[in-house]
Amino acid sequence: MKNAIEDACGESNKRKLTVLDLERLSKSCFICTGALSIKHSNPTKYEEIKNKHKCEITHSGSSGEEYDHNKHSLSLGIMKAIRPVFDELAHPDALKKVINGGSQNNNESFHAVLWSLAPENRYTTGVVIDLYAAIAVLSYNEGDQSILPVIAELTGGGCGFYTKFAMRRLDERRVYSEHKRKQTEEKTK
Repeated sequence: MKNAIEDACGESNKRKLTVLDLERLSKSCFICTGALSIKHSNPTKYEEIKNKHKCEITHSGSSGEEYDHNKHSLSLGIMKAIRPVFDELAHPDALKKVINGGSQNNNESFHAVLWSLAPENRYTTGVVIDLYAAIAVLSYNEGDQSILPVIAELTGGGCGFYTKFAMRRLDERRVYSEHKRKQTEEKTK
């Protein structure tokens, strides 16, 4: 049995055990944990090691019972209560909505616009955040050209030619990319 552990650990690239590894190993079967390191690289050896022993919890206070290989972080009652929600969230139809960075949360798109204007890694006052939120709402709902009156009001004059040109181009790019995305979705159906 000792050779089985050494073989399994030897096959795992002779990695150095860290404190976290030792903590994890002290609460599970040493043989099974060692064998897991070769599960994908040498499946036949893994099955051989797993089938040759009956493991016990190897930390102090062992009950002497065979170690259950299935992880049970939550109690059975809690698992039964949350299982329907998990199944619904993990259903392929629900997961299709979040492919390629999509979201089921409508607020996430708005938050992306808001935090692109006011980065979270820099301190900004509440007044500035309120202004950015208003600009984000305008941009998200009406397009970037809707920001032009706000800019004109803030600067006390009109908007320049290039500002208007840039906002129009941003709107055109947004419409074009959305059109291409919808065409791609229709082709994949």
